[in-house]
Amino acid sequence: MIWPVPRTWQATMGAVVLAADADNDDDAARSALTWYDIGAVLSLDRLSTVHPAVRKVTTSAGTYLLKPAWRRADIALLAELPALCSLGVPQPAVIRTGSGELVCPGGYFLQEFLAGEPELEPSGAQIRAVMRAVGGLHVALSRLAASYEPDEDSVFVQVTDPAFLVVELPGLLRHFGLATGPASAAIGRLAEHRAAIGALPRQLVHGDIGPDNVLLDGEQVVAIIDFAPHVMPVLFAVSSALYWYHVYGQQSLSAADVADSWAAVAEARPWSAAEERLRVAGLVWEGLRRLATTLELARRTCSDPGSAAQDRLAAVEAIATLLPG
Repeated sequence: MIWPVPRTWQATMGAVVLAADADNDDDAARSALTWYDIGAVLSLDRLSTVHPAVRKVTTSAGTYLLKPAWRRADIALLAELPALCSLGVPQPAVIRTGSGELVCPGGYFLQEFLAGEPELEPSGAQIRAVMRAVGGLHVALSRLAASYEPDEDSVFVQVTDPAFLVVELPGLLRHFGLATGPASAAIGRLAEHRAAIGALPRQLVHGDIGPDNVLLDGEQVVAIIDFAPHVMPVLFAVSSALYWYHVYGQQSLSAADVADSWAAVAEARPWSAAEERLRVAGLVWEGLRRLATTLELARRTCSDPGSAAQDRLAAVEAIATLLPG
């Protein structure tokens, strides 16, 4: 017979497992750092707002972030982004190994650490500053001579396609018992504007701008970091920022606040008439993408999408209140 584990034991065992994982990550990080010529390691710190395997590394030569590497093409792109600094858009440098590689044999890469702090509960003035910086970032990205091909096999890329959302998301919602009227209305709105979205010009964009990856110094934006590369309309990137700052996890959705942020973006990067007509549709697109990501990952892994699905469905339903009746 297998006896159930008491909840107090589960909590204790979970803490032990987390501690063991942290120790293993520290060991892996120290091993990875031996490939870099960055002086003596003085400290290795875990940051609470980022992936648990990321370490802040302080050495006799400077301060860095050590991160697990994902697709090599993405790391190569990150190495090109510091070219934006000449356009007034700071981006952290990727530090090469002693042998000149972007990724060390242990599967990590090293970036320059930029000063500044994320603000998880930003003021209105800080949000406006962020949105202006989002506009400026994408003006600079439009001038970057970098070739990048997204990984079409990645679920994170597939769910960005409005066709996927219109065709596949209704079935996912039914499968997980999450189909609602507002969600169906949102999908209908996206279907209505799918051709117009597809006609927008595409460029390299940052597809995941939120409070946890914007470094601030008061009301000054130091840098927008953790670049999530996509080749999409700028509408896509701005809608992601609007989602994280004004929709997800908020008690209510203020159309006036969304409009204020939209206008702040335009101070740095003016909107075209076609983009203006798609402001709400872009936010619908982003809300559905976030919901579809959670559900499609759960479907592929035969797992429960958990509370994240409910939270993202609530965000879609909030966005649906902006749709005409």
